[in-house]
Amino acid sequence: MNIKHSLPDEFFREEDMVFTVDAETKRIWAVLIDLLAEFDRVCRKYGIKYSIDGGTMLGKVRHNGMIPWDDDIDVIILRSEYEKLLMIADKEFTNPYFFQTMQSDPEAVTGHPRLRNSSTTAILKSESKNGKAAFRTFNQGIFMDIFVLDAIPDDINVRKKYCSELVRWKELMWRIRWVRHETLYWSLRPSRFLRLCCILKERLSLMITKIRKGKDPLIFCQEEFDKACRRYENAGTKFVSHLLFMPDPPANRIVERSKILEVVDVDFMGLKVPMLKEWDYYLTLIYGNWHKYVIGATQHGGCIFDVDHPYTDYFDSL
Repeated sequence: MNIKHSLPDEFFREEDMVFTVDAETKRIWAVLIDLLAEFDRVCRKYGIKYSIDGGTMLGKVRHNGMIPWDDDIDVIILRSEYEKLLMIADKEFTNPYFFQTMQSDPEAVTGHPRLRNSSTTAILKSESKNGKAAFRTFNQGIFMDIFVLDAIPDDINVRKKYCSELVRWKELMWRIRWVRHETLYWSLRPSRFLRLCCILKERLSLMITKIRKGKDPLIFCQEEFDKACRRYENAGTKFVSHLLFMPDPPANRIVERSKILEVVDVDFMGLKVPMLKEWDYYLTLIYGNWHKYVIGATQHGGCIFDVDHPYTDYFDSL
Protein backbone atom coordinates (compact mmCIF):
# COMPACT_ATOMS: atom_id res chain seq x y z
CA MET A 1 0.00 0.00 0.00
CA ASN A 2 1.20 3.46 -0.88
CA ILE A 3 0.34 5.36 2.30
CA LYS A 4 2.19 7.70 4.68
CA HIS A 5 0.43 6.99 7.96
CA SER A 6 1.88 3.95 9.72
CA LEU A 7 -0.29 1.52 11.66
CA PRO A 8 0.77 -1.29 14.02
CA ASP A 9 0.79 -4.87 12.73
CA GLU A 10 -2.04 -5.87 15.05
CA PHE A 11 -4.33 -3.35 13.35
CA PHE A 12 -4.45 -5.57 10.24
CA ARG A 13 -5.61 -8.73 12.03
CA GLU A 14 -9.14 -10.03 11.57
CA GLU A 15 -11.33 -8.85 14.41
CA ASP A 16 -14.74 -9.82 15.77
CA MET A 17 -16.59 -6.60 16.53
CA VAL A 18 -20.06 -8.26 16.66
CA PHE A 19 -19.58 -7.98 12.92
CA THR A 20 -16.44 -9.73 11.62
CA VAL A 21 -13.92 -7.31 10.14
CA ASP A 22 -11.51 -9.32 8.00
CA ALA A 23 -7.90 -8.52 7.23
CA GLU A 24 -8.69 -7.20 3.73
CA THR A 25 -11.22 -4.74 5.13
CA LYS A 26 -8.58 -3.60 7.61
CA ARG A 27 -6.27 -2.83 4.68
CA ILE A 28 -9.01 -0.71 3.08
CA TRP A 29 -9.46 1.04 6.43
CA ALA A 30 -5.73 1.73 6.53
CA VAL A 31 -5.95 3.63 3.24
CA LEU A 32 -9.00 5.54 4.51
CA ILE A 33 -7.30 6.46 7.78
CA ASP A 34 -4.27 7.61 5.81
CA LEU A 35 -6.50 9.86 3.67
CA LEU A 36 -8.03 11.38 6.80
CA ALA A 37 -4.58 11.88 8.32
CA GLU A 38 -3.38 13.68 5.19
CA PHE A 39 -6.51 15.81 5.00
CA ASP A 40 -6.16 16.73 8.68
CA ARG A 41 -2.48 17.61 8.21
CA VAL A 42 -3.26 20.07 5.43
CA CYS A 43 -6.23 21.61 7.25
CA ARG A 44 -4.26 22.15 10.45
CA LYS A 45 -1.34 23.63 8.53
CA TYR A 46 -3.59 26.35 7.11
CA GLY A 47 -6.02 26.72 10.01
CA ILE A 48 -8.94 25.32 8.01
CA LYS A 49 -11.89 24.15 10.12
CA TYR A 50 -13.75 20.93 9.38
CA SER A 51 -15.38 18.05 11.24
CA ILE A 52 -15.75 14.32 10.79
CA ASP A 53 -19.25 13.61 9.50
CA GLY A 54 -21.96 11.00 9.04
CA GLY A 55 -20.93 7.41 9.60
CA THR A 56 -17.46 8.49 10.71
CA MET A 57 -18.93 10.64 13.48
CA LEU A 58 -21.39 7.90 14.40
CA GLY A 59 -18.54 5.39 14.45
CA LYS A 60 -16.54 7.58 16.83
CA VAL A 61 -19.46 8.09 19.23
CA ARG A 62 -21.01 4.62 19.14
CA HIS A 63 -18.09 2.33 18.29
CA ASN A 64 -15.09 4.44 19.30
CA GLY A 65 -13.72 4.06 15.77
CA MET A 66 -14.89 2.85 12.38
CA ILE A 67 -18.36 1.33 12.17
CA PRO A 68 -17.46 -2.36 11.70
CA TRP A 69 -19.33 -2.66 8.38
CA ASP A 70 -18.38 0.77 7.01
CA ASP A 71 -16.04 1.33 4.07
CA ASP A 72 -15.58 5.08 3.84
CA ILE A 73 -14.65 8.26 5.72
CA ASP A 74 -16.84 11.37 5.74
CA VAL A 75 -16.03 14.97 6.68
CA ILE A 76 -18.00 18.22 6.48
CA ILE A 77 -16.70 21.71 5.85
CA LEU A 78 -18.38 25.10 5.56
CA ARG A 79 -18.16 26.79 2.16
CA SER A 80 -15.97 29.62 3.54
CA GLU A 81 -13.42 27.07 4.80
CA TYR A 82 -13.69 25.00 1.64
CA GLU A 83 -12.75 28.02 -0.47
CA LYS A 84 -9.53 28.32 1.57
CA LEU A 85 -8.84 24.64 0.96
CA LEU A 86 -9.32 25.03 -2.79
CA MET A 87 -6.61 27.68 -2.89
CA ILE A 88 -3.90 25.35 -1.56
CA ALA A 89 -5.18 21.87 -2.48
CA ASP A 90 -3.16 21.44 -5.69
CA LYS A 91 0.05 22.38 -3.90
CA GLU A 92 -0.50 20.28 -0.78
CA PHE A 93 -2.16 17.10 -2.05
CA THR A 94 0.52 15.44 -4.15
CA ASN A 95 0.86 11.88 -5.44
CA PRO A 96 -0.60 9.47 -4.45
CA TYR A 97 -3.19 11.89 -3.06
CA PHE A 98 -5.60 13.57 -5.45
CA PHE A 99 -8.09 16.27 -4.46
CA GLN A 100 -11.02 15.57 -6.75
CA THR A 101 -13.48 18.36 -7.51
CA MET A 102 -15.58 19.44 -10.47
CA GLN A 103 -12.67 21.71 -11.37
CA SER A 104 -9.78 19.28 -10.99
CA ASP A 105 -11.59 16.27 -12.52
CA PRO A 106 -14.59 17.48 -14.55
CA GLU A 107 -15.69 14.04 -15.77
CA ALA A 108 -16.08 12.66 -12.22
CA VAL A 109 -19.71 11.65 -11.80
CA THR A 110 -20.21 13.07 -8.29
CA GLY A 111 -20.57 16.78 -7.66
CA HIS A 112 -19.03 16.85 -4.19
CA PRO A 113 -15.26 16.79 -3.58
CA ARG A 114 -13.29 13.73 -2.57
CA LEU A 115 -9.72 13.05 -1.52
CA ARG A 116 -8.45 9.94 -3.31
CA ASN A 117 -5.42 7.69 -3.25
CA SER A 118 -4.49 7.31 -6.92
CA SER A 119 -2.46 4.15 -6.37
CA THR A 120 -5.56 2.23 -5.23
CA THR A 121 -8.97 1.26 -6.64
CA ALA A 122 -12.52 2.00 -5.49
CA ILE A 123 -14.92 1.60 -8.40
CA LEU A 124 -18.55 1.91 -7.35
CA LYS A 125 -21.10 -0.64 -8.52
CA SER A 126 -22.87 2.07 -10.52
CA GLU A 127 -19.56 2.88 -12.26
CA SER A 128 -18.55 -0.67 -13.17
CA LYS A 129 -19.44 -3.44 -15.56
CA ASN A 130 -18.20 -7.04 -15.47
CA GLY A 131 -15.55 -6.22 -12.88
CA LYS A 132 -14.13 -3.29 -14.87
CA ALA A 133 -14.45 0.48 -14.78
CA ALA A 134 -17.33 1.60 -16.98
CA PHE A 135 -15.98 5.15 -17.07
CA ARG A 136 -12.32 5.69 -17.90
CA THR A 137 -12.06 9.45 -17.68
CA PHE A 138 -11.71 10.23 -13.98
CA ASN A 139 -9.78 9.18 -10.88
CA GLN A 140 -11.30 6.16 -9.12
CA GLY A 141 -8.89 5.55 -6.27
CA ILE A 142 -10.08 4.78 -2.74
CA PHE A 143 -11.65 7.97 -1.40
CA MET A 144 -12.95 9.92 1.55
CA ASP A 145 -16.03 12.09 1.01
CA ILE A 146 -15.89 15.83 1.67
CA PHE A 147 -19.32 17.39 2.08
CA VAL A 148 -19.46 21.15 1.63
CA LEU A 149 -22.12 22.98 3.63
CA ASP A 150 -23.65 25.81 1.62
CA ALA A 151 -26.17 28.38 2.82
CA ILE A 152 -29.79 27.83 1.79
CA PRO A 153 -32.77 30.22 1.93
CA ASP A 154 -34.72 30.35 5.19
CA ASP A 155 -38.03 30.84 3.41
CA ILE A 156 -39.37 27.40 2.46
CA ASN A 157 -41.00 28.53 -0.80
CA VAL A 158 -37.87 30.34 -1.94
CA ARG A 159 -35.85 27.28 -0.95
CA LYS A 160 -38.00 24.94 -3.05
CA LYS A 161 -37.58 27.12 -6.12
CA TYR A 162 -33.86 27.45 -5.48
CA CYS A 163 -33.34 23.71 -5.03
CA SER A 164 -35.31 23.00 -8.21
CA GLU A 165 -32.84 25.16 -10.09
CA LEU A 166 -29.90 23.26 -8.58
CA VAL A 167 -31.49 19.92 -9.47
CA ARG A 168 -31.91 21.01 -13.09
CA TRP A 169 -28.22 21.88 -13.36
CA LYS A 170 -27.16 18.59 -11.80
CA GLU A 171 -29.47 16.55 -14.01
CA LEU A 172 -28.10 18.33 -17.06
CA MET A 173 -24.55 17.43 -16.03
CA TRP A 174 -25.60 13.79 -15.65
CA ARG A 175 -27.19 13.79 -19.09
CA ILE A 176 -24.09 15.22 -20.73
CA ARG A 177 -21.92 12.53 -19.11
CA TRP A 178 -24.49 9.89 -20.03
CA VAL A 179 -24.36 10.87 -23.70
CA ARG A 180 -20.56 10.88 -23.64
CA HIS A 181 -20.06 7.59 -21.84
CA GLU A 182 -23.06 5.33 -22.01
CA THR A 183 -22.86 4.88 -25.78
CA LEU A 184 -19.39 3.43 -25.26
CA TYR A 185 -19.78 1.32 -22.14
CA TRP A 186 -23.32 -0.04 -21.89
CA SER A 187 -25.30 -2.38 -24.09
CA LEU A 188 -29.03 -1.98 -23.48
CA ARG A 189 -30.52 -2.93 -26.86
CA PRO A 190 -27.63 -1.21 -28.69
CA SER A 191 -29.38 0.09 -31.79
CA ARG A 192 -32.36 1.61 -29.99
CA PHE A 193 -30.12 2.83 -27.20
CA LEU A 194 -27.68 4.52 -29.59
CA ARG A 195 -30.53 6.23 -31.41
CA LEU A 196 -31.85 7.58 -28.12
CA CYS A 197 -28.37 8.82 -27.21
CA CYS A 198 -28.04 10.59 -30.55
CA ILE A 199 -31.38 12.33 -30.01
CA LEU A 200 -30.38 13.40 -26.52
CA LYS A 201 -27.00 14.57 -27.73
CA GLU A 202 -28.64 16.60 -30.48
CA ARG A 203 -31.04 18.29 -28.06
CA LEU A 204 -28.27 18.98 -25.58
CA SER A 205 -26.09 20.49 -28.26
CA LEU A 206 -28.88 22.83 -29.38
CA MET A 207 -29.54 23.93 -25.82
CA ILE A 208 -25.95 24.29 -24.73
CA THR A 209 -24.86 26.09 -27.92
CA LYS A 210 -27.07 29.01 -26.89
CA ILE A 211 -25.38 29.44 -23.52
CA ARG A 212 -21.97 27.79 -23.57
CA LYS A 213 -19.99 30.92 -24.55
CA GLY A 214 -17.31 28.86 -26.16
CA LYS A 215 -16.88 26.49 -23.21
CA ASP A 216 -17.21 22.75 -23.00
CA PRO A 217 -20.90 22.11 -22.09
CA LEU A 218 -20.04 20.07 -19.02
CA ILE A 219 -17.59 22.68 -17.70
CA PHE A 220 -20.12 25.44 -18.29
CA CYS A 221 -22.85 23.56 -16.37
CA GLN A 222 -20.49 22.77 -13.51
CA GLU A 223 -19.48 26.40 -13.19
CA GLU A 224 -23.10 27.55 -13.17
CA PHE A 225 -24.07 24.85 -10.66
CA ASP A 226 -21.21 25.76 -8.34
CA LYS A 227 -22.02 29.46 -8.66
CA ALA A 228 -25.66 28.74 -7.79
CA CYS A 229 -24.65 26.71 -4.74
CA ARG A 230 -22.73 29.75 -3.43
CA ARG A 231 -25.56 32.23 -4.04
CA TYR A 232 -26.63 32.65 -0.40
CA GLU A 233 -23.16 32.44 1.14
CA ASN A 234 -23.21 36.03 2.41
CA ALA A 235 -26.95 36.31 3.00
CA GLY A 236 -26.80 35.46 6.72
CA THR A 237 -29.27 32.59 6.45
CA LYS A 238 -29.99 30.30 9.39
CA PHE A 239 -29.50 26.99 7.60
CA VAL A 240 -26.85 25.21 5.55
CA SER A 241 -26.87 21.95 3.61
CA HIS A 242 -24.87 19.59 1.36
CA LEU A 243 -25.90 21.17 -1.94
CA LEU A 244 -23.02 19.86 -4.08
CA PHE A 245 -24.02 16.35 -3.01
CA MET A 246 -27.77 16.81 -2.51
CA PRO A 247 -29.12 19.75 -4.52
CA ASP A 248 -32.58 19.00 -3.10
CA PRO A 249 -31.69 18.06 0.49
CA PRO A 250 -34.16 16.17 2.71
CA ALA A 251 -35.12 17.63 6.08
CA ASN A 252 -32.53 15.56 7.94
CA ARG A 253 -29.75 17.22 5.92
CA ILE A 254 -30.77 20.82 6.60
CA VAL A 255 -28.56 21.98 9.44
CA GLU A 256 -28.65 25.02 11.71
CA ARG A 257 -25.47 26.97 11.05
CA SER A 258 -25.07 27.90 14.73
CA LYS A 259 -24.87 24.21 15.67
CA ILE A 260 -21.80 23.46 13.55
CA LEU A 261 -19.50 26.38 14.29
CA GLU A 262 -17.63 24.82 17.21
CA VAL A 263 -15.51 21.67 17.07
CA VAL A 264 -13.52 19.67 19.62
CA ASP A 265 -10.61 17.32 19.01
CA VAL A 266 -11.36 13.63 19.55
CA ASP A 267 -9.41 10.40 19.19
CA PHE A 268 -10.34 8.40 16.10
CA MET A 269 -8.47 5.27 14.97
CA GLY A 270 -5.19 6.59 16.38
CA LEU A 271 -5.69 10.10 15.01
CA LYS A 272 -6.66 13.34 16.72
CA VAL A 273 -9.39 14.87 14.56
CA PRO A 274 -12.07 17.57 15.01
CA MET A 275 -15.73 16.71 15.65
CA LEU A 276 -18.74 18.99 16.10
CA LYS A 277 -19.25 20.06 19.70
CA GLU A 278 -23.00 19.69 19.07
CA TRP A 279 -22.54 16.15 17.78
CA ASP A 280 -25.66 14.81 19.51
CA TYR A 281 -27.85 17.37 17.71
CA TYR A 282 -26.22 16.49 14.40
CA LEU A 283 -26.43 12.69 14.73
CA THR A 284 -30.03 12.89 15.94
CA LEU A 285 -30.92 15.09 12.96
CA ILE A 286 -29.37 12.65 10.48
CA TYR A 287 -30.11 9.26 12.03
CA GLY A 288 -32.89 9.80 14.57
CA ASN A 289 -32.29 7.29 17.36
CA TRP A 290 -28.59 6.86 16.64
CA HIS A 291 -28.06 5.06 19.97
CA LYS A 292 -29.80 1.96 18.63
CA TYR A 293 -27.23 -0.59 17.54
CA VAL A 294 -28.33 -1.90 14.14
CA ILE A 295 -26.00 -3.83 11.85
CA GLY A 296 -26.34 -2.20 8.48
CA ALA A 297 -24.87 -2.57 5.02
CA THR A 298 -21.76 -0.93 3.66
CA GLN A 299 -22.30 2.48 2.15
CA HIS A 300 -20.82 1.38 -1.18
CA GLY A 301 -21.97 -2.22 -1.52
CA GLY A 302 -20.57 -4.01 -4.55
CA CYS A 303 -17.62 -1.64 -4.85
CA ILE A 304 -14.43 -2.96 -6.45
CA PHE A 305 -11.71 -2.34 -3.87
CA ASP A 306 -7.99 -2.92 -4.43
CA VAL A 307 -5.40 -1.41 -2.10
CA ASP A 308 -2.40 -2.68 -4.10
CA HIS A 309 -3.23 -1.67 -7.67
CA PRO A 310 -4.35 1.61 -9.25
CA TYR A 311 -7.83 2.02 -10.73
CA THR A 312 -6.30 2.24 -14.21
CA ASP A 313 -5.62 -1.51 -14.00
CA TYR A 314 -9.38 -1.98 -14.12
CA PHE A 315 -10.00 0.01 -17.27
CA ASP A 316 -11.91 -1.86 -19.91
CA SER A 317 -9.84 -2.61 -23.01
CA LEU A 318 -12.26 -1.22 -25.58
